[in-house]
Amino acid sequence: MLSVAIITKNEEERLPDCLKSVHFADDIAVIDSESTDQTIAIAKNLGARIFIEPWKGYARQKQSAVDHCLYDWVLILDADERVPPATAAVRYSTDSGCSSGLILWNWASWKDSTAL
Repeated sequence: MLSVAIITKNEEERLPDCLKSVHFADDIAVIDSESTDQTIAIAKNLGARIFIEPWKGYARQKQSAVDHCLYDWVLILDADERVPPATAAVRYSTDSGCSSGLILWNWASWKDSTAL
């Protein structure tokens, strides 16, 4: 299972294409920094789970987005980034056990290993 984490602030123009490019994800968490445009409505309409939080700085905001994700495998994107269709197809290959060369970060395994 794959989660996508996205942080936003007034991204109504860029967010729709970003969200559409990760249609294959099992979970999408959008952490919004109190947008005043239609960012939140767009994210909801495209199936993302929304969390509204004040801006804490880039690293802390990204970490908060990861913390809200439901699954251990997390793809972190900015609203102006897109997953190309060919890359999305590779995700299906990894699910079926094929070796694709795609590297995804297993956040839970890394986080647990740093606690040792």
